Amino acid sequence: MRILIRTPDRDVAIHGATLIEPSGDFDIRLDFAQGQVRPGLINAHDHLHRNHYGRLGEPPYPDAYAWAQDIQLRHADLIAERRALRAARRCWRAPGRICSPA
Repeated sequence: MRILIRTPDRDVAIHGATLIEPSGDFDIRLDFAQGQVRPGLINAHDHLHRNHYGRLGEPPYPDAYAWAQDIQLRHADLIAERRALRAARRCWRAPGRICSPA
């Protein structure tokens, strides 16, 4: 299916899941006389400093996966300690719960 979207600032054409040149015949044509074409939201950042691991690692990293891989290799003992602490806090907040080491 070929779709053409027209706005005063530009035309966008789609064939299936691919952007194509906005020329030729189209199955659907959408005209937005007062519309604008804008890019979609892209998450181009990570909040690595806002987690329970603190400031581990040596940035910059290309993404959160690279950061996680690095800190898992360098700080495995500290991560295990923090996970155990979190588990103990959860257990402490739930009186009567039978807790086992995480």
